[in-house]
Amino acid sequence: MSGGYYMDPHGHVHPNKLTEDYVPVVVISPEDREQVERLEAHIREANGWNRLHMDRRTDALQTALREFASPAPPKPDHAVGTVVEASAAFDDGKGFGPAKWAATEDGSWTCLTDGHVGTALPWPFLKNVRVLSEGVS
Repeated sequence: MSGGYYMDPHGHVHPNKLTEDYVPVVVISPEDREQVERLEAHIREANGWNRLHMDRRTDALQTALREFASPAPPKPDHAVGTVVEASAAFDDGKGFGPAKWAATEDGSWTCLTDGHVGTALPWPFLKNVRVLSEGVS
């Protein structure tokens, strides 16, 4: 297989297969609908499925690939009042932090840091989280 990439036993990716224990790496962009459709076609053919519901399977594959590419952190089971230090990261690539955030009764996180006090975000927008104090159960 020339022109591809290979992963060594330690998880590092290389442009060349240096030893037999290197395995090929496949790169599929979740945003490249054509690549995802090709993947769906291979899965469909391997399983003997017809083209019925192909769009729904392709949508599901795109969603799954997006999750693999950028996994959402698990929502913590923190009590109300838990304070964390985290950076806010938005879908457009903008954000701020690190800042202090407190867990609220509705499940959102409210910023406690000057300049952003009162900003409320859902858990998936908080990155590089460090718990500073536990809340009250």
